[in-house]
Amino acid sequence: MSRRLYLDLVIIFGAAALLRLWLLRSDVAPTFSGLAGERRLLGFNELVLTLCFISAAFLVFAIRCIRRQRAELTLRVAAELHARQMACHDSLTGLANRRHFEDVLNAKFAAGELEGPAALYTLDLTGFRSINEVFGHAVGDEILRIMARRLNRFSDEATLIARLGSKEFSLLCPGLGNRHQAEDLAKRIIGRLEDPVLIGSTRHEVGTALGIVMLPSTNAAVGTAKSDVAAQEALRRSEIALHEARLEMKSGICFYDDEMDAALQERAALQEYLQEAIGTDGIVPHFQAVVELSTGSIVKFESLARWQHPTLGEIPAARFIALAEDCGLIGPLTEDLLRRACEEARHWPSHVKLSVNLSPVLLRDRTIGLRFLRILGESGLAPNRLELEVTERVFVRNIDSARGILDDFRAAGIHISLDDFGTGYATLSQLQNFPFDGLKIDRSFVQTMSGSNDSAAIVGAILSLGRGLGLTVTAEGIEAVDQQQALLLDGCALGQGYLFSRAVNASEARALVLAQTAEKATAQVV
Repeated sequence: MSRRLYLDLVIIFGAAALLRLWLLRSDVAPTFSGLAGERRLLGFNELVLTLCFISAAFLVFAIRCIRRQRAELTLRVAAELHARQMACHDSLTGLANRRHFEDVLNAKFAAGELEGPAALYTLDLTGFRSINEVFGHAVGDEILRIMARRLNRFSDEATLIARLGSKEFSLLCPGLGNRHQAEDLAKRIIGRLEDPVLIGSTRHEVGTALGIVMLPSTNAAVGTAKSDVAAQEALRRSEIALHEARLEMKSGICFYDDEMDAALQERAALQEYLQEAIGTDGIVPHFQAVVELSTGSIVKFESLARWQHPTLGEIPAARFIALAEDCGLIGPLTEDLLRRACEEARHWPSHVKLSVNLSPVLLRDRTIGLRFLRILGESGLAPNRLELEVTERVFVRNIDSARGILDDFRAAGIHISLDDFGTGYATLSQLQNFPFDGLKIDRSFVQTMSGSNDSAAIVGAILSLGRGLGLTVTAEGIEAVDQQQALLLDGCALGQGYLFSRAVNASEARALVLAQTAEKATAQVV
């Protein structure tokens, strides 16, 4: 018995007992005297009256129990309905959640309802994460609710609309006869979602990447599989198409095809190989010399990652560096390469510096400076012999965090250089306010300056800008003597390129600086 029912029982029977005691002292008992007749016995009236009170108390208690059970049953049914609603729907937007969407998709495959033409859309709100970071999650949540209401306007064309993840949605749309109809609907969805959102006095704009898979798929893996497998495969393919659509700058539409699946599997395998290669001799630093253009003397080496896979052969750095940034391996990879490069740089003459590329992704981590300084301390390389090169992508997001980290590096004595200048996002004010010690002119300008007046003018302007700001300017991509001479005439101090040296392994780099040192010693003796 519950505590509440026990309390009711005590109150009802206690009240009956008190009333019975009160009646014993009143004149009511004699009114029952006629009921006994000649069989009138002592106390019969009191017994009848007591039984009546007990019966009445039981009746009141039973009524209370029935009413309470009905109330509890109503609450239980409401709770079950609410739990079912919560299990099937997203609490923020009210749309179906991923589990319910998959269940519906399974049921439709099992019932054969997707044998006709249909389209499965999966979309992602691009640029949404930066809104969360800048304006807070309350604003982000309101934008998600608005986007859900906008998607609901397509409910006549969609069997079900769901929120799959934090900023991902999916629509199942039957009755689309071909890709053109599916693409037309996709464009209307993107056009509706990209309307600016006004919250308070601030206008927010988000893009939409949208992946589409047509059902039934031409691949028998979907059409003939068990319903649950087929549903999961259809969702997986729509997410593969979404991944390709995300590669667009703002918004994009992409239909799934089998080549995407092969490329994704290849990328997954390469990621696994990359994880295994970090910390081994599979990925090692090579070194390309940076020289004084006037004398040809080596002043520093730029460390460049090289990966020689035992079965895939040489993998381009641009490919595996981008992969490492995407999958979160860029930190361990950079630290391992930095450690190896610093240990090698200790064997160079003290005036020869080491230059290392630093991914902008790492400039979101405030602890990166401590980790780099620890590596320098373990290797014994002085901080003033290390130069970090960053690209203009550093200006795209988290500018304040990046500036703080670069300031910490400079305070420790490490030099900072801006790589590939002129091809990205830098403005003059950012160039002035960031802690740079040098600039590198992008190779595309250097290699075309002899045949293009525009490229020559850009190179001259960058050199003038560097002198005005007190920055050391390095030209990269020098492959011909006439390029070297033209840069010297414009006042460029340092150069890098195949004219002087390709990227070489550690032993060859050491041989280059030792040969240069021996040559200088011989010249001094003569």
